[in-house]
Amino acid sequence: MSYRGVVKGGTVQLDADVGLPEGTEVEVVVRRASFVAADERAYRQRLGARMRAFSDRISDRKVNLAELVLEGRRP
Repeated sequence: MSYRGVVKGGTVQLDADVGLPEGTEVEVVVRRASFVAADERAYRQRLGARMRAFSDRISDRKVNLAELVLEGRRP
């Protein structure tokens, strides 16, 4: 059996009253994350800033990024 629901106040609330007996063991599978943890968000922001800075540095040049990556060089 499978039922859908959402987390509210730290508990899973099912979409319908399924009448599971108290103490029934269940498994919860997260279909999609609706949030990003603070440390992951900070990492993504730092990475984005580094990518923008890199893009600004090479914006006026023709650069083959694949060759640079393979050779371990910087533009």
